Amino acid sequence: WILGAALVAGYGVYQYVIKQDLIVTAEGVARIRSVYGSPNNVGLYLGRALPLGLALLTVGLVGIRRRRTASRAALGGLAALGVALGLIAVALVLSFSRGALVLGLPFAFAILLIAWQGRRGALAVGGVIVVALIALPILLQFPRFATMFDVQSGTSFIRINLWISAWRMFLDHPWLGVGPDNFLYAYRSFYILPDAWRDPNLSHPHNLVMDFLSRLGMPGLFIGLTMLIGFWALAWRQATRRRSAGDAIGFALTVGLMGAIADMIGHGLVDHSFFLVDLAGVFMIAAALVQKSDE
Repeated sequence: WILGAALVAGYGVYQYVIKQDLIVTAEGVARIRSVYGSPNNVGLYLGRALPLGLALLTVGLVGIRRRRTASRAALGGLAALGVALGLIAVALVLSFSRGALVLGLPFAFAILLIAWQGRRGALAVGGVIVVALIALPILLQFPRFATMFDVQSGTSFIRINLWISAWRMFLDHPWLGVGPDNFLYAYRSFYILPDAWRDPNLSHPHNLVMDFLSRLGMPGLFIGLTMLIGFWALAWRQATRRRSAGDAIGFALTVGLMGAIADMIGHGLVDHSFFLVDLAGVFMIAAALVQKSDE
């Protein structure tokens, strides 16, 4: 999983270096897209790998520090992991995905900190939120983020209209939705609002809840929430059990998986969440690892 993410990231960084296949925004910001059609997909995929790799790297470094010795293989493995995470982090920044950088990764890091430090971690997260709110005016000075809260134009305006359309779609199809991968056709044919006419080719509602509702109706949302709640219940129980047993690597793995799904939820508030092959695959890998470790 992390190796695949590193390859995706490395290819994106290579694109940036040679200045090819980049997406240039209206503000003049060059964004990498790697193997994807959109830079946001880079943020969606890599944002889920970074927390897992960071958790494993941290526990490895802490273990070496405590033992004050390590085999050459262990040092080589940690060095390779560090290089992979460096590539992933650089690619995430170069994707300029606001969903990843402003929502997904902060959600993930908050979960990592709280799981690792408990109450102290929660207090630290609260402090970071306060600092982030204070620093928000500075962030809005950067061209890519300047229109983030502009609901009269740009992507925020499109998303609000899109959510209204998705809600109407659900109201017309409450039990089965419009079907998997049918959002695009229903949206541009019947549900697009007049103010959103400039961007009719949107294939998903850019919101986790609306995605399940519009595609699969109420039963689909129930199934989606059941999967998420089941994952968190198992993961939290497993993390507590492994910490009590002194299983540092198992604890780090579980916490890293929690960070990956936290990224899914945070980024999924404004973008894709589950209904892409790679994103669904990542969730199922995380769910399977947690379930297997609980047996």
